[in-house]
Amino acid sequence: MFQFRKSNEDIFNGISNWFITACPGHPVLMMVRDLLVDYWKDNSCVLSFFIFHIFFSMIVEQDPTLIENMPYGYSPNSLFLEHHLGDKFNMVNWKKLVSRVCFHKLTYRLDKDITDTSGNFYDMIVRGNLFLK
Repeated sequence: MFQFRKSNEDIFNGISNWFITACPGHPVLMMVRDLLVDYWKDNSCVLSFFIFHIFFSMIVEQDPTLIENMPYGYSPNSLFLEHHLGDKFNMVNWKKLVSRVCFHKLTYRLDKDITDTSGNFYDMIVRGNLFLK
């Protein structure tokens, strides 16, 4: 199993749930799934945006050995491009951004001044203009 998390310290200190990969049937993810299914049996809305994180932490705190072999990666480099979507595109900066990491977390929550502008990073990625260069 792999997730972005803050460190490889013995103390579990949080995870990111926007990129997860694991073998089918991984016990931690099956336990999280079961907790989520049970939660939705009794609830019709999310009480916390971090419900996945809470359930994951509960499981890991009960049995830290479940993730002792889990690789770790720190995700700030994966978040960097999201904050530059409205910047005017240039190939030098693009190459710097994509050379840092192979996965980038983007967002759908953007102001119209970003989504309606041509020539910025958003435009080049979403409209496919990057690949025409």
